[in-house]
Amino acid sequence: MSITVVGDRISWVQCLGRDLTVNYVSTRLREQSGAEREWALYTAEGDPDELIEIPSGVPVNLAESFKGLPVLHENDIAVSKVDGPVTVYLRLLGPEDGVEMAFRSIDTTSLVEGKYIYYSGEMSDEPCGMERE
Repeated sequence: MSITVVGDRISWVQCLGRDLTVNYVSTRLREQSGAEREWALYTAEGDPDELIEIPSGVPVNLAESFKGLPVLHENDIAVSKVDGPVTVYLRLLGPEDGVEMAFRSIDTTSLVEGKYIYYSGEMSDEPCGMERE
């Protein structure tokens, strides 16, 4: 997984090399300084038969990528309006797949469209170029 922005909004890329099928998506953002606010940017959950495929290597648009799943929480927060550093929490669950990650201490000024931050903190022009273990 990697973190980026699309139109000044948090986005992420799954890098499994195959589509990820899910029926639960949660993306949260937490300031680590200042007011230390936290937002549920997007949470959607469907029944077991309501599945969304997330393609590998493509940035998601939280407002568009998960249409079809009932939305539980949605907050349209511009990255440029958040005091950094921040932590981005991702949780994706499906019938056969599950991913849960926290990207910590991300400097909001480093979040620019076309740049990707890996779990290691490394920044790249490639969404899925991180080394695999």
